[in-house]
Amino acid sequence: MALLKLFVDVSRKSFVLSDVNASDFQLPRLVQGDTYSVEITFVEPAPSLGIGRVTKVDCGSYSMRVGIGVTPIASTSVSPVVLQTVWTWDSAALKFTGTLALNTADLNTAMGAVSSKDLTFEIELKVVASGFYETMFQGPVTILAELIEDVALVPVAGDSALGRAEANATFVKKRGLPGETFSMVNAEATWEIIFRVDENGTLRTETMPYVP
Repeated sequence: MALLKLFVDVSRKSFVLSDVNASDFQLPRLVQGDTYSVEITFVEPAPSLGIGRVTKVDCGSYSMRVGIGVTPIASTSVSPVVLQTVWTWDSAALKFTGTLALNTADLNTAMGAVSSKDLTFEIELKVVASGFYETMFQGPVTILAELIEDVALVPVAGDSALGRAEANATFVKKRGLPGETFSMVNAEATWEIIFRVDENGTLRTETMPYVP
């Protein structure tokens, strides 16, 4: 899992290099299908520490959400294609931690067949007491289409995934293991033909009454 460490200057609402360096930082390109371990720290200018220095902001009274969308909410598309609202506040390190998964169906639809797509990345803080959100960052992010696709097969509700033995017993293989046979049953379910290949490479069949 890739680690994405972000530092947000609350005065400029932009990314900076670290929690002590206010130099500008550009959000790196992200990859469709990946899941990122994310750390987000909010900072503010600290001129008493020196020119260009910043210090951490205690956001313990806030909650946070992070989204990636095709267009900002002011446009026709109002739903982010990636949204994470569950974050853990680390009171010792003064940062939010969580994960951001780029394997959503909405993101896959937005990507289509392109090799990369420019989307909008947004971070919001909410004052827990009042419930009001404030956008702390909104800017462009480039999502690269994944090359090696990781597809998870999810069974339909009420069904269960077949194990290897069950699948072997259920479906006809294109190529069986050495010595294996396969069978076919007529539409009336009265006769069964078993197929095998003998040691000379000859196809052999055996017909017998079908027994369920």
